[in-house]
Amino acid sequence: MSAQPQAFESDPSHPLKRFWESGPAAWNAALTRPQVLIPFFVLAALVPLVLQYIEDNSSWIGAQYWTLILASCAMYACLAVALNLVVGYAGLLNLGFIAFFGIGSYAYALVASDQLQQHYPLWAALLVVVIVTLAFALLVGIPALRLRGDYLAIVTLGFGLIMRDLILDLDRPPVLANHQFGPNSLNLTGGTNGIHQVDPFKLPTSLPLLGEIPHYRMYYWLFLGFLALSIYAMLRWRHTRTGRAWVAIREDELAARAMGVNTFKYPPVSPAAVRFLQVPDDQRPPDRGDGFPARRPAGHGVDPAAQIDGRHARATDRRIGGGRLGRARGCRSRCGRRGGGLRGDPDPGRPDMTDRQRVLEIRGLSHRFGGLAAVDKFDIEIVQGEIISLVGPNGAGKTTVFNLISGVLRPKVGSIRLLGQELVGRPAHRITHLGVARTFQNVRVFPQLTVKENILLGTHHWTRSGMLGSVAYWPGTVRAESAAHAEVQTAIDLFRERLEPRLEDPAFTLSYANRRRTEMARALAARPKLLLLDEPAAGMNPYERIEIARLIRSMRDRGLTIFLIEHHMPLVMEISDRVIVMDHGVKIAEGLPKEVHNNPRVVEAYLGRRAASA
Repeated sequence: MSAQPQAFESDPSHPLKRFWESGPAAWNAALTRPQVLIPFFVLAALVPLVLQYIEDNSSWIGAQYWTLILASCAMYACLAVALNLVVGYAGLLNLGFIAFFGIGSYAYALVASDQLQQHYPLWAALLVVVIVTLAFALLVGIPALRLRGDYLAIVTLGFGLIMRDLILDLDRPPVLANHQFGPNSLNLTGGTNGIHQVDPFKLPTSLPLLGEIPHYRMYYWLFLGFLALSIYAMLRWRHTRTGRAWVAIREDELAARAMGVNTFKYPPVSPAAVRFLQVPDDQRPPDRGDGFPARRPAGHGVDPAAQIDGRHARATDRRIGGGRLGRARGCRSRCGRRGGGLRGDPDPGRPDMTDRQRVLEIRGLSHRFGGLAAVDKFDIEIVQGEIISLVGPNGAGKTTVFNLISGVLRPKVGSIRLLGQELVGRPAHRITHLGVARTFQNVRVFPQLTVKENILLGTHHWTRSGMLGSVAYWPGTVRAESAAHAEVQTAIDLFRERLEPRLEDPAFTLSYANRRRTEMARALAARPKLLLLDEPAAGMNPYERIEIARLIRSMRDRGLTIFLIEHHMPLVMEISDRVIVMDHGVKIAEGLPKEVHNNPRVVEAYLGRRAASA
């Protein structure tokens, strides 16, 4: 039998049927709207009054019991909201989560009982709870959250077991044995007996308009208020700079770093926020220095970083796309005759670049993957407003150069300067702050985020808004969000017909070409001084490649300096001020497109020695 009600089958347009078929994402969006949550909490607040009314007008006597049951439900719902923040938003599988619940409970008991002869006022005790749990969260989170997946789960599970045993054994701390306290004179946790006679919360006993209020009802309203605050904070964070950073790290950590997200800072922040949400009761792998995990994926014998660049572990394909260079020779005149199409030579009316500011300067750049020299003594200078194309056979080291510039990899030898500032040694998010934005050879959009949210992530490094400001609508946060959304509109100006109708669509629903456009718009939103485009026309049809050429020229006209990798030679010939050719990690040619096109070493790299000598 179908799980759907009979009305669904008889009426396809029934609103419940449409709601049922809309899926979990739509259910979540519908049930977390203010129009749903506000009435829900109002009705929930009235439940104790309804129970009391029933008790007063019948022989039933369960009002206090059920109110306390509902108070416990609200308390554990706060825990569920906090768990959703860590596991759902941040994507961190934390199995030691409940340990912090216990830490908060014992912290309160120690300062509000006869255990240590301390009886703090309620709000002072709660402040101690917040400080202690935050301290434990940071102490555990900073090292542990450099891990991901199963490794993080194992470490956090171990932390939970350690805290349980530690609490049980702190009735007689062995470290204090034979000291002035003595093993029998200090009992921190009470061991298996726990801590008794904890001071209850001294809540108000009356409220305006309601008169005398039983203590159990006040407990319920207190926990319900914390639950409402927790849900509100969670929903606010999800649609702000902090929440977008969490989801980006969960979806694609490498792309998040390229957008200026500090992937070491933000994962520990989410457990710290979770500790705040737990007040009522109370993975990244180690870096080798190049931004990649120290461990290798099972069954792989090559450095994971090498897998990002054009398959260095495989034999180099001596032909580019089945001989695109040869086709480009015969295509240049045809392309030049098309209105608005691809021409064979750069525009002779372009301004002289010789006296412009030097944006990028690379000297002696080298990088090896084991015994393979991916990049060897690479030099380049790019001045403001130039479009420079980097071409070469598959596996020549082109993407490795981009990874070295953007901080994904750390070069072994050489210097990289952006506007005079050294980039070598800086993490990827810091390089983004300095003005480098990039796209990737394989499209890296965040699939579960909308097009607008993807582009908003490009603004992450130049906007400033904290977690508290996001919840409290501080003026600085409002201004930052307004500026970020205005930048989205500026970024999509070049893609308006393609992206504007799809701004609220999840990225996974886009076509391949629109994912490329979204990635480029996201890079533009970062306000870069240097834009790295890795094969922007890959997978495009001829009409889309003409559009890409027009887009890149428009970017240059806006003052951007563009460094791109591309295999489609007619496009390279059309838009480039200079072309650089690499083969086996070495720069073999540099110059104007026409000069490079006829260079014998370039022909040999693409088509082989026999073709070059023919």
